[in-house]
Amino acid sequence: MSQNNNLPCASSQPTAVPNFPVTSAAEIDPVPLFQFSNKNYLSDYPSDFPDDFPAELKELLTKKKPDPLLIDPDDVYNNKLAMETLIAENHEDWGKKKKEFEDEQNKAYVQSILDEIDKKYSSGFKDNTFAIHAQLSYSKFWNAGLNIIEFFTNDDIETVWLGNSSSDMRSHCIIKDRTRNMVFEYHNAYGQMDIFPLSGIMSYLEAYDPKLLHNEQWINLNMILPAYNMIPLDKLKGPESV
Repeated sequence: MSQNNNLPCASSQPTAVPNFPVTSAAEIDPVPLFQFSNKNYLSDYPSDFPDDFPAELKELLTKKKPDPLLIDPDDVYNNKLAMETLIAENHEDWGKKKKEFEDEQNKAYVQSILDEIDKKYSSGFKDNTFAIHAQLSYSKFWNAGLNIIEFFTNDDIETVWLGNSSSDMRSHCIIKDRTRNMVFEYHNAYGQMDIFPLSGIMSYLEAYDPKLLHNEQWINLNMILPAYNMIPLDKLKGPESV
């Protein structure tokens, strides 16, 4: 089954664990210790709704102030799904508008990475020429190999996530620079980005399927990276087939 990899990289920031102060029984407020909110999920919707859109829903969907209570991930997912279902039932073009909004967000994200590449390229990558770049652990190689294959065989994919390192605090991704006919790798961690030309993908491909080590197309691609002519490689029939 194919998967949609053309998405912004997964966040490298794990969910924060709440820090509850130690207190005596006499100080406990007579409300449940764990209270969950299901309102914050509304903040990622666009604000340009149809004129006949219900005012109550518009007020919820344009809410900016974050809820101070803890968030239950299950509530976030279930209530977001319920809200989307309700909106879709009342507005036939909601699905189309939501898809257009998400596509625009994805394009803006890709362009922001390409803008950073332009800055690095114009300076000759002087700030990280001799830098030691973070590496994925071997347990992440299979997933990286799978997504690399999708990346180079699907022309609709602009950027793809390979995996996380540094206790899942750093995301590793690759992106197509169609202006230069090159592929770059970029890492996000601690509010900083490390960008450099992609090279050496055979270890990832071997972890996914050792037979790819003898596939001429992938061998040739590995030898010329980071150069890439943006012509998709042939699709594989399955993990056992090259």
